[in-house]
Amino acid sequence: EMPRAWRSPEFTRAVAQGAEHLLNQFARDEYNVLGAFPPFEPRDAFLALRVLARLGLAPDARGARVIEKIWGKQNAGARWDVEKDLSAETFAHFDANALSKWATLAVLRIVTRLNFAQVSRGVESG
Repeated sequence: EMPRAWRSPEFTRAVAQGAEHLLNQFARDEYNVLGAFPPFEPRDAFLALRVLARLGLAPDARGARVIEKIWGKQNAGARWDVEKDLSAETFAHFDANALSKWATLAVLRIVTRLNFAQVSRGVESG
């Protein structure tokens, strides 16, 4: 991360363009994976939302559908499961329970950063 004071106008514009691109992809249903582990799947909505959250950018109506999908994927144990297990492509191996913990942690990080009290159940509060 780069401190705000160090960000040039060009950098700020590039970040805004990248965020706009992510939001447009949400609208086109390009982010069809909810929770890949390890997090290097380019169409992983968890990863995309985390990037937006780290930038301090809450998703707009284009992201509401993705947020609603995330809420809908919560399982009976109040956790989220990994939908795409990429751990075979790494040197470390993880058990299924560890993967669920990772997916749940990813959602909680997003919820905390984006303040889902404002974007709750996929509906923006204004």
